[in-house]
Amino acid sequence: DKKQLAQLMEQLREAIDTSVTLKQFKDQLLLDITPDGLRIQIVDNQNRAMFDLGSSRLKGYTATILHELATYLNTVPNRLSLTGHTDTTPYPGKNGYSNWDLSADRANAARRALEDGGLKPEKTARVVGLSSAVLFDQENPRNPINRRISIIVMTRQAEERALNIDRPHPVDEEGREATAPAGDGAAPAAPGGAPAGMAAAPGEPVAATAAAPTVALPTPAAAAPQAAPQPAPATPNPAGGAKVTLPPLPFAKPGAH
Repeated sequence: DKKQLAQLMEQLREAIDTSVTLKQFKDQLLLDITPDGLRIQIVDNQNRAMFDLGSSRLKGYTATILHELATYLNTVPNRLSLTGHTDTTPYPGKNGYSNWDLSADRANAARRALEDGGLKPEKTARVVGLSSAVLFDQENPRNPINRRISIIVMTRQAEERALNIDRPHPVDEEGREATAPAGDGAAPAAPGGAPAGMAAAPGEPVAATAAAPTVALPTPAAAAPQAAPQPAPATPNPAGGAKVTLPPLPFAKPGAH
């Protein structure tokens, strides 16, 4: 990757030095290698803007530059990222249209010009507008050089990051990215059947993901039959249980004291 990109940068530098079309814009074409790949920046200068004022309409010479670049960008398999930038001058747009919209529209205008010059549409992986969030000249935010189009011929790693940035990545309860088991795209289930990184809402039953195996429990031994309670023994009568007849109680006669 890096070797191919370094060779492409040298080819572009030679083309800029020798091409009648590109040589006159040499001061507005900046090349460097970044961690994401080969970056080509087409910048404004005080006397030669790339776009009509406050518009995404390309100047004729800007379209010519992009047509020339497309020929070289097709020589490598790497995909492209296009970014539009503005300076900090507020855009007096209507209905909320701002430098964010303008920078994105200019990046797409550059993409269309590259395709008109022969760039394969599938070569573009990302088109974004950054307004004035990333200034070229931070000390002078309104310097025309801040108004620019950045084209990055991305390394494979940068391309993978760009394409995966919005894809969902399951995470565990601690915020770490969860790894799906081999052969299964689903995130591993947490104990209790909830997907990894997702706890069941309070009060909601947790759905089991698989039936739990049935465990046979030993049958308890039959308890010995319990004898019926015996009635308490009767209290024996005096004299060996013989019936005792009590004499009648004497009653006092009337008038006796």
